[in-house]
Amino acid sequence: MHSFKEETGRSMGSYITTKRLLLARQYISGGMPSTQACYECGFHNYSTFYRAWKKLFGTSPKQN
Repeated sequence: MHSFKEETGRSMGSYITTKRLLLARQYISGGMPSTQACYECGFHNYSTFYRAWKKLFGTSPKQN
């Protein structure tokens, strides 16, 4: 884990969350409802998904 952070500058958890959010963005862009995309990408509740989305993209999932 230390080597990963040295190479990428981010933790594994942060990297995985970003990848999941990018996948969710593809799903939403393809017409999937944001709630469904949230659960399809492994988030266990919508509020956690929403906060992570807002932090990464700066907007709500429905505005994307």
